[in-house]
Amino acid sequence: MKSAAFILSFVFVFMSCKEEEDQATYSCESVALNNSLSYSDLIDAVPDEVLTGFVEEPDEEGALGRNKNGYAHARFQLAATHLANYAVHFESEEALSEWVKSINYSFLYQTEAGDFEFIAPPDAPADRQPLPADLASGSFFFAYGLGISLHAFESSEWYQGLPDDHASKQTIEGLQTNIESLLTYLKSNLELIQEYDRASPNRLLFDGLAFYTLGAYLEDANAQQTGLGLAGHAMTLREQTAGYFIEAQGWDSSYNGVALKLGFELYALLGSGVELHNVLNDGLSCSADWQFSRVLESGEISTEGNTRVYPGGESLGGREKKVDVEKTVYAFYYMAALTNDQSYAELSQQVLEYYAP
Repeated sequence: MKSAAFILSFVFVFMSCKEEEDQATYSCESVALNNSLSYSDLIDAVPDEVLTGFVEEPDEEGALGRNKNGYAHARFQLAATHLANYAVHFESEEALSEWVKSINYSFLYQTEAGDFEFIAPPDAPADRQPLPADLASGSFFFAYGLGISLHAFESSEWYQGLPDDHASKQTIEGLQTNIESLLTYLKSNLELIQEYDRASPNRLLFDGLAFYTLGAYLEDANAQQTGLGLAGHAMTLREQTAGYFIEAQGWDSSYNGVALKLGFELYALLGSGVELHNVLNDGLSCSADWQFSRVLESGEISTEGNTRVYPGGESLGGREKKVDVEKTVYAFYYMAALTNDQSYAELSQQVLEYYAP
């Protein structure tokens, strides 16, 4: 629901000649996206220093993020995708090796069912333990990161040109059973995740990409179709006039950036002959226009009126959620590449400068 504060104060600051408009009546602009760019093209459109800046080095065991303080769940290994993108973009065997290390670490905690163990951190609030659906969702997040990384490798001439006996390539090939087990888990929990994520477009896009990319890697056409169905449902969860993805019955500038980035990645993976491709074109370009409107002159992503991420809003594992700057930054660079509109790239740089440590 939109807050009363929003209704009373309805003028927001737009960037780069964006007019000040009432968000309640804001009408987004849909434009044609380039339908010939690949996922690798999108990654190449992100400046080198930005790709490098988001890379996190795993520790000696391969842990990333919160897992560096002791393994909690594979979902916190999602930053491994940056290592994969870096490896392919810079043709870095070292980054490839680090990605392999982080994935090996994750699979140490894979269960017989195909998902991943959860070990609550010592400081986790006892009354805020994750639900079974939360843990399933975390495994889907990891599956997305794994699948999109494998796609990056499979479509890279550099990676394909590495010798067959290359250590990292052999390790990845040796994970086949683990990957198959993970996809089997996704299939067996489809109904659970459909129910749990039915009103969360960002999670539905994670789910859809997990099915689609792992299905492509394992040559499972049914899994790919399942992924398209989940993503297609996500695209119905948009405010049709303003363009934003609906989260908790309203808008959220953090999660809209997440959904936008994921949607662009799926768009790049699909051929123009796929029906969902046109739906993504119209919906994503409109959503990007709305996301543009949420950036203030300072470069801050406004949380005014957000339904989920704002001061005093949602938390994860006892920590209040912050705006997911990375996803909006990537989404804007993707949009610039797909439309040749450099105002998005310029705005992305302003966002980075505002949030720079």
